[in-house]
Amino acid sequence: MAFAVGPVLGLIADFRAGGLISSTWSSCMDLPWQTAYDITDDPRFDLVGDFPMLAAYCLAFPLGCLATLLVVRSRDRLTVVLAGSMVGLLALFAVFAVDLTSNLSPPRGNYLQSRCPHGVPPWWPAFLPVRDSGPPSGFEHRG
Repeated sequence: MAFAVGPVLGLIADFRAGGLISSTWSSCMDLPWQTAYDITDDPRFDLVGDFPMLAAYCLAFPLGCLATLLVVRSRDRLTVVLAGSMVGLLALFAVFAVDLTSNLSPPRGNYLQSRCPHGVPPWWPAFLPVRDSGPPSGFEHRG
């Protein structure tokens, strides 16, 4: 069952992460998301460039469930299913967090300092690391 549900959950999580990343880039650049994406020309949204992350999303839940099945030895089937689901969701959340920390900041300094100080959106928790976007590239002067 996990191998049927896992890819669906993975695709949903990948879609949500992509939406959050593109809307953050759009907000940091103060441009519509499609224009922001075109300016950054980042491989995160190419099919080939996104394939490893897509595979990680689709495999996280099933592999978490499988790992739990190998570790938890209980006669109660409900306990095993609930534990497997929790570990699978934690694995999926971990992939989501890695994706955001790696891709949330607009690449190559393409951001407005006033909207995203140091390329990090103001709502991002300070205790979580995020990829360094670099110094502002003079993006605001490109008209």
